[in-house]
Amino acid sequence: MFRPLLGTFFGVALGYLVQGPLGAGLGAVLGCAAGGLLAAFSPIVTNVPTGTPVVQDKQPVLCENRGRVAEATFVRDAKTGSWLDVAECTLCTPQEAVTCAKRCLVLMRDVAPASAYPVHA
Repeated sequence: MFRPLLGTFFGVALGYLVQGPLGAGLGAVLGCAAGGLLAAFSPIVTNVPTGTPVVQDKQPVLCENRGRVAEATFVRDAKTGSWLDVAECTLCTPQEAVTCAKRCLVLMRDVAPASAYPVHA
């Protein structure tokens, strides 16, 4: 979510330094596009290190791929509360075999950040 904004900021700054106001406008467009591409190609799932205490949190979430509401079980770090992975989804068959792109994980990170949504053990 923040990568396109960060790319836009750096594009504006670099464009203004190199070419002035016109360069700042062009830098904003190119920086936003570069930030969006960087966000699109970065991995969604965070690898869970061995020994990390995790909890599972079941939440209703909108599936962007199917356009339906699903009940997904998310894996969270028990200490920091960060969203790590999707363990189960009611739209997958079987529910434990989540083979989609897991865009709901990105949605949960944006809507319910770890700092504002505490872990329920």
